[in-house]
Amino acid sequence: MVLSRKIWRDILGYKGQFIAVTVMIVLGVALFSASYLSFANLKTSAEESYERLNFADLTVYLAGAPDTLVERARRLPGVDKVLGRISRDVPMDLAGSERRLTARLVSLPGPKDDRVNDLHLVRGSRLDQNSIGETLILKEFAEFHELQPGDRVEPIIDGIRRELTVRGVVISPEYLYLLQDRQQMATSPRDFGVFFVTRATADEFFGTAGTIDQLAVTLQPGAREETVKEALQELCRGYGYRRIMERDQQPSYSALNMELQGLSELGVMFPALFLGVAAMIIVVLMARIVKRQRSEIGLLRALGYPRAQITRHYLSFGFLIGSTGAAVGLPVGYALSVAMTRVYAEFFSIPYLSSAVHPAVQVTGIALGVGSCTLAVLQAARRAARLTPAEAMRPEAPSAPGTGSPARIALLRQLKLLWKIPVRSIMRTPWRSVFTVLGIAVALSLLVVSGSFYDAFEVIIGRYFDKIIAYDARVNFTSPLSMNVVGEVEGWPEVARAEPVLELPVRFRLGGREYETILTGLPRDAEMYRLYEPGGNRVQVTTAGILLSTSVQREIGAVPGDTIVIEPLFPGLPATRVKVAGLVDLPVGSAGFLPLRDVQTLFRQNNAVTAVMVRTRAGGIDALRNRTSELSTVAGIEEAAAAREDIEKWLGLAYAFIGIMVLFGMALGGAIVYSITSINTMERLPELATLCLIGMDKRRVGGLLGRETLILAVPGLIFGVGIGRLLAGVFAASYSSDVMTLSAVVLPRTYLWSALAIMAAAVFALLPSIRRIYRINVAEAAKYRE
Repeated sequence: MVLSRKIWRDILGYKGQFIAVTVMIVLGVALFSASYLSFANLKTSAEESYERLNFADLTVYLAGAPDTLVERARRLPGVDKVLGRISRDVPMDLAGSERRLTARLVSLPGPKDDRVNDLHLVRGSRLDQNSIGETLILKEFAEFHELQPGDRVEPIIDGIRRELTVRGVVISPEYLYLLQDRQQMATSPRDFGVFFVTRATADEFFGTAGTIDQLAVTLQPGAREETVKEALQELCRGYGYRRIMERDQQPSYSALNMELQGLSELGVMFPALFLGVAAMIIVVLMARIVKRQRSEIGLLRALGYPRAQITRHYLSFGFLIGSTGAAVGLPVGYALSVAMTRVYAEFFSIPYLSSAVHPAVQVTGIALGVGSCTLAVLQAARRAARLTPAEAMRPEAPSAPGTGSPARIALLRQLKLLWKIPVRSIMRTPWRSVFTVLGIAVALSLLVVSGSFYDAFEVIIGRYFDKIIAYDARVNFTSPLSMNVVGEVEGWPEVARAEPVLELPVRFRLGGREYETILTGLPRDAEMYRLYEPGGNRVQVTTAGILLSTSVQREIGAVPGDTIVIEPLFPGLPATRVKVAGLVDLPVGSAGFLPLRDVQTLFRQNNAVTAVMVRTRAGGIDALRNRTSELSTVAGIEEAAAAREDIEKWLGLAYAFIGIMVLFGMALGGAIVYSITSINTMERLPELATLCLIGMDKRRVGGLLGRETLILAVPGLIFGVGIGRLLAGVFAASYSSDVMTLSAVVLPRTYLWSALAIMAAAVFALLPSIRRIYRINVAEAAKYRE
C-alpha cells in the first residue's frame, strides 16, 4: 500500500514527463495497431473477395482457339475450374465525354460454364443468359461518368457503332484497382472502362461463335502452379497460344500487394522509432528519480523491504506507462484502422469488407508498449535494489573531478559565460545528451522519409512528363496502319508535328528468366519520346541493338553486351535474338526500344505503326479530340496533361500519409526536447536560482536552456539527415517495381522544412521549462540541495 501510494505521488511529481512519455507510447502503439490492423483487414478483405468471386490463378491468352479447349483444360491434373471467354478492347464514344474511350468487352459465363472471375453486383440486375445488347459496367466507370441502369453506351466495332444498355453496376476481382495493363501506374475511368456482356452478345458483335481468346483457370488446393502452367502451355501450343499470366502478375492484384507490403513495413519501422525514443526518455527519467530518492530507498531498505520488492516497485513505473499507453493506443489504433481500411477498400473497390479486432495484433501491441517501457526502467530498478541502507542514506559520492582533456579545457576557456554554462551541462551528462541527439535525429529522419516520398513522386512525374515525353497527345489506332497515316495526321490543321510509334507485346528471355512487356519502335531521330541513360545522358535508338529499361534489366538480369531472345506474343510471328546495346531510365512502365524500321522488318510489320505522337498548335487539343472521335480507325487518344493529372490524383493517398507522418515527427521531436529540458531544469534549479540571485536576468537564464537545446539539436539534425536519407533509400527500394522505379530522392527543401519543423517543435517544448524559470522563488530555490 505504501509503495502504491508512492508510485502515484512520484508520477504526479513528474506528471509532465510521464505524460510526454505516455503520449509517445500511445502514438507508437496506435501507429503499429492502425498499420497492422489495416494490413490484416485489407489482406483479409481482399482474400475473401478473391475467394468468393473465384479469382483466376492463371489466365491463358489465345488467338481464336476452339471452345472445346475448355473441357480439355479442365481435365488437366491440378485444375479446378476453367472459363473460356472473349475479351476485346474497342473504341467507344460516350455521351458527355469529350474524348474517345477504350472499352474492354468481356464475355460472361453461360449457364453450364464454370464461374471464374465472378462479379459482385452493386446495383441494378444481372444479365439474362440469352440477352443481347445489354451490359454490366464497373463501379468506378459508372461513378465517374454518372451512368445508371437503363443508360446506353456505344462501342465501335469494325467501324460500326453498336448499342449496349446498362443493366447493372458491378465490381470485378480483376479490377479491384483499375489498371488497363501492367505498363500503367494509374488508369483513369475517364478513358478506360470494362463492359461485361453475355456470350451471345460477344458472338454477335465479334463473330466469335465456337471460339475463345482467354482461359481463366483456378487451381485445386495443393496443386503446383508451375506444373499446371507447363501443362496448359503444352495443351494450347497449337491453338494460337500467346502467354500465361499468373495471379501475381495480374495488374490489379500486383498493385494491391504493393500497398499491403508498404503497410506492413510502415507497421514495423515507424512504431519502432516512437517506442525507441520513449524508452530513451524513460531511461533518463528513471535515472533522475532513483538518484533523487536515494534516501527514501535507504529508509525502505532499513524498514525491511527486500531488494525484489524494491525492484518490482520501480519496474511498476514502466509497467504503468506501457499499459496506459497500450490501453489508450490500441483503441485509437483500431479506430484509425477502421477508417484506413474503409479508405483503402474504396480506393481498391474491395466488395467484402472486414474490420476485425485481430487479437494477435492487440496482444503484440500490448507486449510492445509494456515490454519497451519495462526494459527501459530495468537498469534504474536494479540500481535502486543494489543500494544498501547505509549507502543510500548518504548523499551520492561525487565522481572524481579529474583534470579533463586539454581540448575540453581549451574549449571552455574560449567560450563566453552564456555558452560555457550550457556546454558544461552537456559534458556533465553525456548519456542524456546522446539520447537527446538521437531523439532529435530520429524525429527529423521521420520527416525526411515522409518528405522523400513527395520528392520522389514529384521527380518521377517531372522526369517522365517534362523530359521523356514531349508530345501533347498520342493517337492510338485500333489496329496497325500504314506509315502514310503519319503524313495524314501531320496535315491536320491542329497538329504542328507528328511522329510514328510501333508497339508490340513481347516476351524477353535470357537464360532461364523471362519477362513480358512492350517492344517499342521509334524513329532514329525521335523528338517526342526521348530516352536517357541512368546517368542522365540522352540516347537514341540504335541499329547496334536494343535499349532496355532498367526495370526490364532487373527482371531478366541482362546487361549491355548480352544477347536476349525477343518472342512476340502473337502467334505466327518469329522470335529473334538481339544484342543489348544499353540501358535507359524509364521511371514509369517498362519496355525495350529499337529503331522503328528494325521492328517492322524483324517482326513482319511492313511499314506499320500502332500510334502517332503529336504536338498540337495553340488550342488544338479540343479540335484533335473532335476529329479523332469521328474516325473508326482511332481507338482513342492519350493526352499528356490528363495522364499527369491522373497520376497526381492517384498520389493523393500518399500525400495524406505524408501529412500524418509530419505531425507525428513534430510530436516526437517536441516530446524528447520537453522531457530532457524539464529534467535538466529540475536538476539545475539551485544553479539557475543562484544565477538569478547574483543578478542575471531571468530572460538570459532561460536563454541558457535555449542554447543547450540548440547545441544538442545541431548534431541531432545532422545525424537525422543521414538516417533519413538511408531510410528513404530503404523505402524507395521496397516500393519500386516493374511498373514504377522509385528513386531515393530528397530535395534540399525537404531537409530545410523538416529541420524548421523540428526546431519549431523544440521551441514550443521549451516553453514550460522557461516558464518555470520565470516562476522561480529565488530565496527558496537557493536553499534546495539534492
